[in-house]
Order: sequence, then structure tokens, then C-alpha cells
Amino acid sequence: MDQEFVIVLPSSLGGANVNQIFNLVLDVVAHGLSINVDYGIGATLEVVNVMPKTWATRSLLFDEPRGEAEELAAFHIGSQHVDLLWIVPMHQKEIELIRNQGLDVLRDWEAGAEFDLIDPERPSFIDS
Repeated sequence: MDQEFVIVLPSSLGGANVNQIFNLVLDVVAHGLSINVDYGIGATLEVVNVMPKTWATRSLLFDEPRGEAEELAAFHIGSQHVDLLWIVPMHQKEIELIRNQGLDVLRDWEAGAEFDLIDPERPSFIDS
């Protein structure tokens, strides 16, 4: 099974520039190829060193494309099955809690949040 990644960010890119975002995504892909990681829904990367300095978030979550048409979650190119995954910037404490309690805790945060999950400059859901 293959994956396609979409990093979800506000239009401001969290104060980063396009090159920083591009390098981050390339680093994620290279990491996966170098140690044969199978990214899937709920996979995480803690403390990503190439995160833009302007971001409060330092970790990444791989998640289903929330709020998108269901047909986008998986598609076929010929006989090849491809899953679309969001790369979501997260705080390390949030990643730890997701690992312990599952992705449902993320849905609960989103429902009561005063800020957007995809904003890498946001405060942690745990500290708010």
C-alpha cells in the first residue's frame, strides 16, 4: 500500500516559508524510506528537527484527511491503491496522549478548541 502526504497548514504557513515546508515534507519522506517506515493513520514522529523555528509544534501526526470528501481518503491509480494522509504539526505532549488514548482524544480537542488544529503556532491542547 502506498501513501500520498498533504501537510495541512493555515495560509500563513505558521510564519514559515515555502522552502522550509518543502524541506520538512522531503525529510519526512526520506525518513520513511531510510528505515522502511509504514506511515498510516495515527503514526507519529516525535521531535522533528527540521520543523520551522517559528512553529510552537515540534512533532508530527499522520491522520486521515478530516473534513474532506470521503473519496479523497483512498484512491486508485490503475491497480495501485493509495491512501491520502494529512501531516499535522503537533506538540510532543499531544503525541504522547494520542499514543496512550488513541485518536479519539484528538476529535474531543477539536470540538472544544478555540484555535485551529492545523495552526503550528497554536498552544498545546493539553496546556489550554
